[in-house]
Amino acid sequence: MKKLGFLIFLIFTGFAFGQVGSVSQKVQELMTAKRQFNSYELFTKSNDNKTAKYMESATDVTVLNMNSSELGRIVNEAPELITISVPYQNKEVAVKMYKQNVLTDNFFATDESGNILNYTPGQYYRGIVDGDYTSLVAISFFENDVIGVISTNQDGNIVLGKSADQQDYITYSDVNLLGVNPFSCGVDELEYNQQIMDQLSFDPSAHPMTTKTTNCVKIYYEIAYKPFVQKGKDIQATIDWITGIQNNIGTLYDNDNINMALNQVRIWTYADPYTGSYGENLDNFRTSGTQFDADLAHLVNFPSTTSVAYLNSLCTSSNYAYSGINMTYAQVPTYSWTIMAMTHEMGHALGSPHTHACAWNGNNTAIDGCGPAAGYGEGCNGPIPSQGGTIMSYCHLIAGVGINFNLGFGPQPGQLIRTTVDSKSCLGTDCTGGFTACTYAIKNLTLSYLNLNDVQIDIDDETSDLWNYKAVLFGEDPGTSGWSSTTSTTFNVTGLQPNKYYEIYVVNICADGSGGAGKKVLVLTGGFCDGTLFTDTGGTSGNYGVNQHFVKTFYPNVTGEKVKLNFDKIGLQTNSDFMYVHDGDSLSAPLFANGTITGNNNPGPSFTSTHSSGAITIEFVSDNAGVAYGWEGHIDCGALGINEVSDINGITVYPNPTTDVLNIVSQKSIIESVILTDASGRRLMTAELKSQNGQLNIGHLPAGVYILNMKINGKMLTKKIVKK
Repeated sequence: MKKLGFLIFLIFTGFAFGQVGSVSQKVQELMTAKRQFNSYELFTKSNDNKTAKYMESATDVTVLNMNSSELGRIVNEAPELITISVPYQNKEVAVKMYKQNVLTDNFFATDESGNILNYTPGQYYRGIVDGDYTSLVAISFFENDVIGVISTNQDGNIVLGKSADQQDYITYSDVNLLGVNPFSCGVDELEYNQQIMDQLSFDPSAHPMTTKTTNCVKIYYEIAYKPFVQKGKDIQATIDWITGIQNNIGTLYDNDNINMALNQVRIWTYADPYTGSYGENLDNFRTSGTQFDADLAHLVNFPSTTSVAYLNSLCTSSNYAYSGINMTYAQVPTYSWTIMAMTHEMGHALGSPHTHACAWNGNNTAIDGCGPAAGYGEGCNGPIPSQGGTIMSYCHLIAGVGINFNLGFGPQPGQLIRTTVDSKSCLGTDCTGGFTACTYAIKNLTLSYLNLNDVQIDIDDETSDLWNYKAVLFGEDPGTSGWSSTTSTTFNVTGLQPNKYYEIYVVNICADGSGGAGKKVLVLTGGFCDGTLFTDTGGTSGNYGVNQHFVKTFYPNVTGEKVKLNFDKIGLQTNSDFMYVHDGDSLSAPLFANGTITGNNNPGPSFTSTHSSGAITIEFVSDNAGVAYGWEGHIDCGALGINEVSDINGITVYPNPTTDVLNIVSQKSIIESVILTDASGRRLMTAELKSQNGQLNIGHLPAGVYILNMKINGKMLTKKIVKK
């Protein structure tokens, strides 16, 4: 067990790392679990003076030597985890990646007549730059090709692939391309989309954050004849190209927790009928009568033209998209341009308008202003993002801005797409799985409260039969000792301290004795009826964290009383992080009229239960990027609240609330001493009374909630005091 405990420690130290997206989180979990990343010496920087031929393409092209025997090893060995170094400029970019199934188990390819094409898939990987948890990487390895994009905040989108003449492997950043990305989108020009766009209005406060879509979108690509010609009329090379592109597209969706996989490809090996405008090509594609086995059909053509899709078209007869793309610019491949265009159009089909549309923020305003700044306004102005635009933006048309793949879709479009995908009843949940069955066997942990300080955990895991678990105070390291084991998917954790945040870690144990990636759940104990200040996980001096989610119900002390929840202040990342306050004892209870909280609220709102239970239930959700200062508040649990003047111990403390002098009277016993603390337990005042009555002047203290501790007959009694 000592070895296993050490493994568990390694797995969960990764949860302390900063997280941006799903892909980064997976790599962190694998690294901290000490999973072995197999190293391959695939690329070295070429010493030949070849860069001159590419100077008209991009200013930063680096020419590489590729070790074909190492490529053969990768393709044949297909390791689950891999690390390689990719030369770019004067540095080596080390990437760590895990293997990902990009294709469904039933994937197939045909020609235009429906004849099945023989195809040997490549090995597809996604991950991050080693040590850069805000980066995003997807690289595909084939027998005769390598296709990938490495995205970092420092260098932008580094394209990796063969030159246009197929003579060299090169890297360059698309911010240094000398040509302008010609992509434009015609989604707002389609008559079909007009009525849908007029009705679109996304209110982030009305859509609770979700983690991973349950449903999966299966894709069908139809490759027009001209892209086939560009790939030398080579079927293997053409499908290598589109599946490599799909690996990058799927990585962007996966990083925003949207399930997607490629199920079918059709290639035109002779002249196709798609010779009209973008609108005509899309309509022709939709009405051609082609049968396909997927949820979304996407026609890919060459050269670059306006691209387009039917908006929010899943589970309709208009589930079609069209992309006219450029495969090269001068002497270099333009994979990132292709990925951006196709991901963008599919985003429309999955429900998202442009970020410059008047459809966001809950008030029909724009997220950014890149569209209007480039001459493609939709009626709203907005800011130009300093860190680059998101996928559904037009920021690729603004010099010095561009599309930042690391930002993905952004909080609002991402949540809209996740909500849309999971709302579609025609979709299945059988997309290709993760990297191994055991590694991510735990799908979910469900928490329920047995009482204020005892909880029950239910594990959703259909693969494992042994789990280890441990509860620690929030922010503490779970360490290597003190873990418990269970063979049941349901177990209890008892004896937790009241009014504290805990994290309960659970790791599944694989058949070979190794541990899976594990999951954790955030728990808030106690009822806060004793006057303890109710804060976020950062307390009074820190912020809450990313990717946090918890539910807590506050109950009255006595049946018939009503709980009051008062926020002194609450600050959450606007339209990204939310506190939902329900009038009742569960999330099914109605929200209070002002019960959806986001942004800065100082002073914060107050709530009083009207439910028969007297309870109030809160749900807090933060997304994977950005935090704020959180909240401070207090709970009044009804009976035994601050307005009483006497209790069963015969102690009277008045007036309460007070502005200065506090009178303390004991009807039965001598009060030996009193200690006044703030709600976090910090001692502020002490006094030796040795009498049945006394006074405490707190006029110099700021307004707030305090705790009066009185020592009587050797025991400590407490009262909640409010200073006005």
